[in-house]
Order: sequence, then structure tokens, then C-alpha cells
Amino acid sequence: MPDKNHKQPLGLPNSFDKELSNFEHFEAEYFRGLFENSPTMFTVCDAKGKILDINQIGARQLGYNSKQLLHQDIDTLYHPDEKATIKLKLKETLRYRSQIHSWDVQKVHAKGFIIWVREQARVIEDQQGKLLVLIVGHDISEEKLNLLRLEKQTRELARSNDELNQFATAASHDLRQPLRVIMGALQLLEKRYGTSISQEDKELVKLAEDSIHKMNSRIQGLHEHASIKPEPDDRGEIDLNFVVDYVSRFFKKEIKESGAMISCDLPTIFIEKKHVIILFKHLIENALKFGGTFIHISAIATDTGYQISIGDDGIGIEKQYFDQIFGIFKRLHTDLEYKGTGIGLATCKKIVEIHDGEIWVESDYGQGTTIHFTLPDYA
Repeated sequence: MPDKNHKQPLGLPNSFDKELSNFEHFEAEYFRGLFENSPTMFTVCDAKGKILDINQIGARQLGYNSKQLLHQDIDTLYHPDEKATIKLKLKETLRYRSQIHSWDVQKVHAKGFIIWVREQARVIEDQQGKLLVLIVGHDISEEKLNLLRLEKQTRELARSNDELNQFATAASHDLRQPLRVIMGALQLLEKRYGTSISQEDKELVKLAEDSIHKMNSRIQGLHEHASIKPEPDDRGEIDLNFVVDYVSRFFKKEIKESGAMISCDLPTIFIEKKHVIILFKHLIENALKFGGTFIHISAIATDTGYQISIGDDGIGIEKQYFDQIFGIFKRLHTDLEYKGTGIGLATCKKIVEIHDGEIWVESDYGQGTTIHFTLPDYA
């Protein structure tokens, strides 16, 4: 006879236990399906590193089926160089169980080739409260291969730059030596036959001497351009107003002859001192060369440093030549019009780009030019 005092819990039908069991079964099947079919590698191991579970896709990515790997030592999946590291990582994961641990490792495919995997591990518990380690892995082989290619290209570029610097240094010495000999011979001829040389011959000698000076300037410019490289040891705090004042002293004659005025309102930044001196020297020389009588240099703060602008009221540049002026040996005028090597602005571009900056020009032909560039502040 039913107990009249027994009451069915409110809202729970007699079939609740069966429905709950069905739901738990459905939930288990659902998560098992996610586990098996995820493109991610899932591996569960015990505290000793024995594989208790691994999803099929994860096993197939290593050339196995999941049954082959059950109860195997987990370190059998890793490159020999990684085995000791993995054992240490598992110990750390179990010791600091509230944390998620991450690492990049090399695993070995069943066919012997290497697969790079980025793994994350955390501690979980089974139904009996036993501590297990869940490892989630993503194949990053392509990413690693691209990184290795980039590192190789970087090494090759560094080697190429070193060879270029060595060549530029040797060429600077070896090419200038014959020029000095030729110049000495011409000067000796002038001294020896000065009174008997015709005016036409004197002009030929002068033309040869001018050509020697131009070649010497170009060789010096090439050497300077080739030797520009990152120099972190030269970094320091430098007042750019001081740099402008210092560089302007190289052009006292040009400033006096043209009556040019140079004004500036610039910050103090932390950067390679040699680089900014060369940069401002070429930019101020360029502004003076092309008729600038009022040159103003200003700066605007950016998120990473400063945008600096050097404006002049010189002859200006036509728009179709904006990109061309920063190329090496790209000149818009002959030596008879404006002297120069065609290397200065290319060197400026190289310096700015070494510091991950940009350089560009704005100009209205006949109304002056402004060159803008960005520099970081490494402070």
C-alpha cells in the first residue's frame, strides 16, 4: 500500500531519472562527437604520461589511428630533442594545475617527417577525481617553415650587406687612389707647362679636374650610403635643434651667398646620433641647393615618435618626379644647373626606413618643397 506521507518532489515526474540519464548520455555523445571530429589535436594522458585518449583527427595528423596510440608513452609522439622538455612541461602542468601552459614543439609523423605543433595543456579530473592532463594542439608547420625561411633570408641579407659594406670600403679606397694619381699628374703638368699651355688646353685640364672631383664625390657618397646600417650602440638622447645648428656650419658659404635663413622648433629624441646628423645634413644641403632662402624645420608628435618636416621656398618639384628623387643616382638636373651626386636623398630614405619610418615629398613647382619623414623615439 503506497505511503500516504510520501510526496513526489514538486515539478519532477516519475520518469525524471530516466530522462536525466538519457540527457547525460546525449551530452556525453555530443561532446564525444566534438572531441573526435574537431580539427584540433586532443590528447589526454595521466600523471605518468600514458595516453588515455586521443581524437581520431589528432592521431591521423600524426599518421596513426587513435587505437594504436592508447596506453603509449606520450613522449613517443615527440622528436627526440623534445622528450625531456615534454616530461618537464607535464610536471609543471600538474604542479601549477590552475594555469594553462603553452609551448611550441616538434612532433614526429609515423612516416618520419617533422610536424610543428603549438600546444596548450591544463589539468582536468576524471569521475573518480584522478588528475589528468588535457593537451590541445594546432599544426603550425607552415607558420614555422615561413619563419625559418624568413630567418634564412634575413641571414642572407645580413651577409649580403656585410659583403656590400666590405666592397664599398675597398672600392672607396681602390677607386679613389687612381683619381689622386691622375689629379696629381694634371697638377704637375699645369705647374711644369703652365705658361706654355694654350687656353683651350687649360680648359681641358680644368674639365678633367672637375670630372675627378665629381667621381670622388660619388665614390664618397656610395661609401656613405652602403655603410648605413642599424647601430643601436650609437643611440642616445640628442637635441635635433643642436643637430640643425651643427649641420648648418658645413654650409656657411652657401648660406652667406644666398642670404638663407634656417629656423627650427624640434624635440630631443633618443636615436642613433650618426644617422640623424647625416639625414639632416643631406636635407638641408638639398634645400639650399635648390634655391631655398627660408628653410623651416618642424615636428609633430606621433604614437611612436615624430613626423618631421623640412620646408623651403625654392624651385619646387613637379609631381611626376616625387618618387624618383629618392632613387640612387636619380637626378632631375644636370651638373651645369645644380651640382650633386644623386645619392643624398637615397641615403635619407635608407636611414628613415632602417628605423621603420616613411619619407615623402610635397611640392608645388615654382613655390617650394616640403620633405616629410617619420622617426621613432626609442626612449
